[in-house]
Amino acid sequence: MPTGVVLEFNRYTGAGWIGQDDGGPDLYLHYPEIHTADGDRALFKGEAVNYEVAEDGPYGPAAANVSPVDPMRSIPNAMGHGGDREFGEVMWFNPEKGFGYIMATNGGSDVYVTDRALNGIHSLNEGDVVVYETETGPDGRGWAANVSLAQAEDDV
Repeated sequence: MPTGVVLEFNRYTGAGWIGQDDGGPDLYLHYPEIHTADGDRALFKGEAVNYEVAEDGPYGPAAANVSPVDPMRSIPNAMGHGGDREFGEVMWFNPEKGFGYIMATNGGSDVYVTDRALNGIHSLNEGDVVVYETETGPDGRGWAANVSLAQAEDDV
């Protein structure tokens, strides 16, 4: 099975691109084709994946049956795994409505977060320290993606 690297993946649109290790053209990636051990149909920028090349999709060559090379992968931490990740503190989160805000610890703007962006957790609590990636949401502001609780070894 061919291998490649996730060039980008937008959790909100469920789409992204895979760069093929053999130098072939980039492959369009759509979330129904993602299969992970934890059932989360999201991948991280820079994550190594196995895939099959499918018929051309809406944007040219497409990937099918995509899975992480490491099936027991853990959520990448902020120390250089999985793209540009930032630390933040949850200002508030409404679990019934499924959204809230994270205050960036680097002094940047507050970031909107939805429950669809959470990895390996079902909700957030005020004061939780998290690591996340920032994407541009449909409103043009920063939205959190690939959110996980910071671990002690992340050296907050």
